[in-house]
Amino acid sequence: MLKTTKTSNRRQLSNRNRLMKAESLESRRLLAGDAPTFELLGDQTVEVGSPLHLPIDGFDADGGPLTVSVEVSNPEAVTAEVITGNRSLRLDVASFGTMIFELYEGRAPRPTARIIELTEAGFYDGIIFHRIVDDFVLQAGDPNGTGQTGSDLGTFDDQFHPDLQHNQNGVLSFAKTSADDTNNSQFFITERETVNTRNLDFNHSVFGQLVEGEDVRETLSEVPVEVPPTGQQPTNRPITDVVIESATIFEDIENSIVMLRAIGAGGQSDVTITIADAEGNSSFETFTVNTIGDQFNAGPYLVDPGPVILAPAGQSFSLPLTAIDIEEEPFQFVGLIFTENFGTANINTATQILEPVNDELQLELDEGFVGDIDLIIGVRSFSGNPNHIDTQGFTIEVVDSLTAPTSIDLASSSDSGSSNDDNITNANRLVFDVSDVTAGADVEIVRADTGDVLGLTRASDESVSVDVDLPDEFLDGTLELIARQRVGDVISDATNSLSVEIDRSSPQFLGSPIPEHLFAGDVLSEVLTSNESDVDWSLISGPVGLTVELATGQVNWPTTADTRDLHPFAIRIADRAGNEAEQSYSINVTSRYFNPIDAFDVNGSGEVDSLDALIVINAISRNGGEIELPETDGSEPSPLNQDFFYNTNNDTAITALDALVVMNEIARRQAGGGPSLDAESIITFDSSSPIHGLGESDDERDEHRMLF
Repeated sequence: MLKTTKTSNRRQLSNRNRLMKAESLESRRLLAGDAPTFELLGDQTVEVGSPLHLPIDGFDADGGPLTVSVEVSNPEAVTAEVITGNRSLRLDVASFGTMIFELYEGRAPRPTARIIELTEAGFYDGIIFHRIVDDFVLQAGDPNGTGQTGSDLGTFDDQFHPDLQHNQNGVLSFAKTSADDTNNSQFFITERETVNTRNLDFNHSVFGQLVEGEDVRETLSEVPVEVPPTGQQPTNRPITDVVIESATIFEDIENSIVMLRAIGAGGQSDVTITIADAEGNSSFETFTVNTIGDQFNAGPYLVDPGPVILAPAGQSFSLPLTAIDIEEEPFQFVGLIFTENFGTANINTATQILEPVNDELQLELDEGFVGDIDLIIGVRSFSGNPNHIDTQGFTIEVVDSLTAPTSIDLASSSDSGSSNDDNITNANRLVFDVSDVTAGADVEIVRADTGDVLGLTRASDESVSVDVDLPDEFLDGTLELIARQRVGDVISDATNSLSVEIDRSSPQFLGSPIPEHLFAGDVLSEVLTSNESDVDWSLISGPVGLTVELATGQVNWPTTADTRDLHPFAIRIADRAGNEAEQSYSINVTSRYFNPIDAFDVNGSGEVDSLDALIVINAISRNGGEIELPETDGSEPSPLNQDFFYNTNNDTAITALDALVVMNEIARRQAGGGPSLDAESIITFDSSSPIHGLGESDDERDEHRMLF
C-alpha cells in the first residue's frame, strides 16, 4: 500500500490505511501530487544469514535530492538499514535504456575501485554484452567481446563481504576469465527468476545493486542469442550486439538501498519505507517481511592476509589465517608452496592441509635463505560443497636487514596551538608521520631515553602514521623520540631523534594592572603579563574601541564622554601548546567632575557639607547658567577647577540639580536616614520639570520645602 504525507504542513491523509493501486510510476505521480514516489516493493522474504538489499527507485518531479528512512515494527525479527556513502554507476544501453547501480564502496573497496577507474577512463563506452543467459546473468566488460580478455590493468584478487550475496535480481558482480582471483574488467548482472544464483556467493565479488532500470534489465535478458551447432557449447552471445553507449560514475540523489537482515527464522515484521524531498513532502509504503532459514550453504572464504608479508631470515615465522563461514560451520586451510629450499612449513605435502595448527601458517626459515616464498593458501568446508574452495596466492618476503626510516615528525593534527609545526602540543594522543619505511614492516615509535615502545603500526606503503597514547605518568616535559622498523628480530637503525614538548598546563595572568576606574577622556594603556613568555593575547568581549595586541598584551582604550558606564570585559591568553586561560575585568568610567569615591563630596575633602553645594552654585553663577560638559571631559580650556567634582549626578551637564542632590544628601545624613545613597538613586523626579526652589513662586517653594 502506498501512503503519502506532506510533512511541510504536518498533516496526513485522513484514511492512512486506504489501499491505493499503483500500476505504474505515472499513476503514482498522480496519487502523490507534489510528493516524491518510489517503485512499490511488496511483501518480502528474507533468509537468515543472507541480507536482502531492496532497491529504492525514487522519483521527484522537481528533480531535487531525496532522503530515505525505514522503520520496523518487530526488530527482534528483522532489522533495517539505509545504505549510504556510495557513488553510483550509470549504464546507457543503446536502444534499450538506462540502468543505474549503487556501488558498495564501503564494503567492496577493491572491486568498486576497479570499476570506477575503468569507467572514468571511458573503458566501457562501446563495449557489448557478450553473454546473456535468460534467468541467470547478463555479462559484459570484455573489450574483444569473447569473454576471455580484459583491460590492461591486470587481474586483482577477490574481495568478499558476508552481507553481499547473489540472492536477488540486479546484483552486480565481477566475472573471472579462468581460475580464482582473475578479476579484471568483466562484470555480470544477476537474474534470479527461476535459477538459484546463490552458488556464486563468495566465489565472485559482489560490488553493486541495480536501483533503477529493472525493466531494462528484464528486456535485455530476453534478447535472442546465437544457437550453437550441435555438440558445441553455447556462447549465449546476442544475435544483435547489445552495446553500452556510455558508462558514468555519479552521485545519485534520487535512488537508495535499504538492507533487511533476518534475526531468526519464522519471524515477521512490518517495514515502512519513507522517501522525502527537501520541502518535507513524502511518500511511504508499509509491507510485511517474513524470515526463513538460510536456503543455501555457502562455502567459507579467506580474509586477506595483507598486501605485503615480511618474515625474518633464519627465524620462526607465523602467519595468522582468517576465514569466514556465514553458517559458522567448521573449515580447514590448505596450502601449496612453490618455492624450494626455504626451510619447512606446517603443510602436509600429501594432503596439503595445514597441520597440526589449522589457523596459522608456520614457517621455520633457514639461516641462509633470503628472498621470496611464493604460495597459495585456500580454505574449504568440512561439510557443504566439498568442491568449493577459496584460494589466495601471495608472496612472503624473507629479509635479513631493514633500512632506517628517513624521518619522524609530529603530525600537524597533533601539533596543537597557534603553530602546527613547532612540535609543542597539549594532546594526549599523538600521531607521528614516518617516511621511507618498508611495506609489511612494523614501524615503532620509541622513547630514546628509556627504549620503551610507545606506538606501533604495520606499514602498507612507503610512509606511515603511528598513533601514540602517552602514559598517564608522563606529565609536562620534553620527549625525545625515534622511529625504527622491525620484522621479528630484524630491526633497522633509528631515525634522528625528535624533540616533542608536552605542555598541558594553562598559562596564568600575573597581577592586574587594569584600573577599576577611569575618568572619561582618560586613555587606558596597560601591558598584561603572564608566567609564560610566549603567549598570544586576545579580547573575548568588551566595549567598542578596546583592543589587545596579540603579541605583547598591550591593552588600549581611549575613553570619551559617551563611554561613561560600568564596562566589563574579558581577555584570553593562549600558549604555544594551545592551553588557554581567561581573565575578567571591569572598569567604571565616570565624568571627570564626578567623584567615584563619594558622588556628593565635590571638593574631595572626605566630608559632605554645604560647601560642596556652594562650590557647584558658584561655578554655575560664574558661567551664567548650566555648564555643558565637553565631548571629552577634562579637555582644555575649561572654566572649571579641575580639582572639584561638580557633576554629582554623573550626567552630561553641571546644573543646579547637582547642588540640590548634595543638599538633600546632607539632610539625609544629618537625620541618620540609613545608609548613604548614590546620586542616581536620589533623583526620582522628572528632569524636564523646574528645579525645586529655583524659578518657583513663594507658594511653590513652601510646597517643596527642603529638609535643610
